[in-house]
Amino acid sequence: YWGQPTPTWQGSVINTFTVMRNLRLSALVDFQGGMLYEDGEIQAGHQNFRNTAQSHRGDDPIFAAYQTLVPRAPLGFFDAGFAKLRELAVSYTVPSAVVRRFGMQRASISGAWRNVGLVWQAQDQIWGTKLFDSEMRTPGSELGSRYQTMIPPASQVVFTLRTSF
Repeated sequence: YWGQPTPTWQGSVINTFTVMRNLRLSALVDFQGGMLYEDGEIQAGHQNFRNTAQSHRGDDPIFAAYQTLVPRAPLGFFDAGFAKLRELAVSYTVPSAVVRRFGMQRASISGAWRNVGLVWQAQDQIWGTKLFDSEMRTPGSELGSRYQTMIPPASQVVFTLRTSF
């Protein structure tokens, strides 16, 4: 047992404010932590292929012991806690006088940028090799802690036009 594969704490914070009655801006940050994951690619680089800087240095006795005595996993484990800016959004409510000219009762235009970026990462490297995104996990592997060759969640831009007639 190397550690908890699911978050022991998580949460989110959203802030929304209105400017000049019709323009609404918001930002959403979510966070989680208290879990340990294993990056299979970094582990393999350190131990199987020995193609990382740390695997050639030979100056760390703990790293060397993991390479030779302990089977596989320890050289890829890391604290996977993170906080991400999940969404930046803007919404504009079109004034009634304008929408009535087009035979509508209400209209709004919205835009959102989702999965904007990483705000905080509990650990950003494993024995000197950079970690990219601790949210990269195999779909359906919520109870497992290992991942390999995964793509992080994609960033998206979404626009919406809502009308009422």
